[in-house]
Amino acid sequence: MHVLIDNPVLLLFVVIGVGGALGSVRVKGVALGPAAALFGVLTMLMAAQWALRRRSAPSLAALAASVPAVGNATSATVRVERANLPPLGDLRQWKVSRLVFSRYEHEGHVALATTDVRLVPGDLCVVIGTPDEVDRFIAWAGERSTRHLALDRTTFDFRRISVSNRALAGVHLRQLDLEGRFGATVTRVRRGDSDVVADHDFVLRLGDRLRVVGPSSRLPEVAALLGDSDRGLGEVDAMGFAIGMSIGLLIGLISIPLPGGGSVQLGVGGGPLIAGLVLGTLSRTGRITWQVPHAANLTLRQLGILIFLASVGIRSGATFADAAGTAVGARLALAALIVTVVLALASVLLMRILGSEPESAAGQIAGIETQPAVQAYASESTDGDERVDAGYALVLPLAMILKLILVQLLI
Repeated sequence: MHVLIDNPVLLLFVVIGVGGALGSVRVKGVALGPAAALFGVLTMLMAAQWALRRRSAPSLAALAASVPAVGNATSATVRVERANLPPLGDLRQWKVSRLVFSRYEHEGHVALATTDVRLVPGDLCVVIGTPDEVDRFIAWAGERSTRHLALDRTTFDFRRISVSNRALAGVHLRQLDLEGRFGATVTRVRRGDSDVVADHDFVLRLGDRLRVVGPSSRLPEVAALLGDSDRGLGEVDAMGFAIGMSIGLLIGLISIPLPGGGSVQLGVGGGPLIAGLVLGTLSRTGRITWQVPHAANLTLRQLGILIFLASVGIRSGATFADAAGTAVGARLALAALIVTVVLALASVLLMRILGSEPESAAGQIAGIETQPAVQAYASESTDGDERVDAGYALVLPLAMILKLILVQLLI
């Protein structure tokens, strides 16, 4: 998109609103987009790095002891000493903790810990949850056993099974009824790089890896139900992708009238974004799957970032070099630098006021500027911490839509 702006008063607002999103923004014939994009990336990179510095002092010291504490699950065996315990189905939501029980031993007999089981003093039971929750439950119910019942595979076995069956996208775990159909249960789910506790309300996504405990002879049947296909995890539903993009483009063409005349459109950027948010929430409609498997999602996202940065660099490099040597270009570059620095400082201050974690703050800063390069840097700096992606996804849609509307209103 090529836009000519003759009024320098609009310059600062366009820099804030666009941040280099337009192909070529010109003030008095000089391209502004490359400078805004360059300084927008550099200043937000420094802002994200500054936000992550907060984790280098206190947090790295505690990192070795608390790696599993955020989103990760662990298991332990408890020897029950407390009498009159409620059924395990009720204990899954024990004191606001989310717990899962895989197997138990009563009088030397090992069985699956179904929801109707009542533990009595002397029983052993495997409990799964976050480390703190597991420790609190063991201290309340009895004591930690030196025998880890989960390692006893004589009666029950466990296996990691991937969800690649598209019919299961968006399905609640309780709908599978693994206990009733196969005598098996899901103790935890590996999503991305985190282990999370899987209760009956857990919503499945393509690419989830379920740790299933059950009779060895029935686990192949569970695998057939879930899919467990590496090939399926790398494929995208072509029909869903095509229909989703078409819906997004149609939404982008809708003109929204403004008071006093004129209208705005979300365009090819905002339309697909809105469609993706809505369809991603639905997960699946009939035979059409809107979800993208986790592995394919990561690949497409990384490829998209590389193509975006390469295209911006190729298109803007020569233009920026031509403009940098002129007096007007120097003034515009200085204006772009000032505004992006102010925006970066304001973003860091806002994250501190809101009390965001360093990883989440870095992702939110990248989302404010809608800069995938900053998000990629923050993700790489934190070894793929999912809090970066969560913070980015939280802010990006609103920031992108507001900028698309703001640009049209200004111009």
